[in-house]
Amino acid sequence: MEHHTKLLQFRAPESLSEAIDAAAKRELQTKSEYVRRSVIDRLRADGIDPSCLATV
Repeated sequence: MEHHTKLLQFRAPESLSEAIDAAAKRELQTKSEYVRRSVIDRLRADGIDPSCLATV
């Protein structure tokens, strides 16, 4: 199991929060995991590999 230590927060319209909640439930994920995977997918689509930026 991965442990994530950095907390990121952002503001969003209630409708976006509800949409994320619905999508996460559909995928049997937590909201955090759904958002984390979505951001990783977008970074990769933008040509950024987040695993290459990780510090040891």
